[in-house]
Amino acid sequence: MKRRVIQVILLVLYVGLIGFFTYQCLQTGAQSTNSSNVVGNVVADTIEVTTPIEIDRNEQYFALIRKLIGHYGYFVILGGVSFLLYHSITEIKLGYRLALHLGIGFIFAFISEFLLEASADGRGPSFGDVMIDYSGFLTLSLIFVIIILIIHLKKRKANG
Repeated sequence: MKRRVIQVILLVLYVGLIGFFTYQCLQTGAQSTNSSNVVGNVVADTIEVTTPIEIDRNEQYFALIRKLIGHYGYFVILGGVSFLLYHSITEIKLGYRLALHLGIGFIFAFISEFLLEASADGRGPSFGDVMIDYSGFLTLSLIFVIIILIIHLKKRKANG
């Protein structure tokens, strides 16, 4: 019962994250720039308040924040939730779960760029962004795989 509750929570998070990113991808170029600038200003304000560093809020800075947080960071979170969701479905063999997780992650990164953003006014698709998205997706997934392998090896070693 507890596992099913966790699966439902993960599924709701997963669908919510995909839905939110889909909504963001459908924003016009101007709307997307405004959203990115809000996030970029919050990051700059936080850095400037907590450190002696002053941020030059130019186009390169906002582009970096857009790629780092909007693409890579978001997909780190999506990849982590996706991995945990698919890993929790023990009725499917591990290899298939991993293939589904990785395949769907890449397909969503591709669709978000080449179908969703490509259809929004003032925006265009970028294969580079697909790769940034997918590298974020893989980051937490790889960390989780390493943790699971370590746990498995420790259990194996303890059992002789």
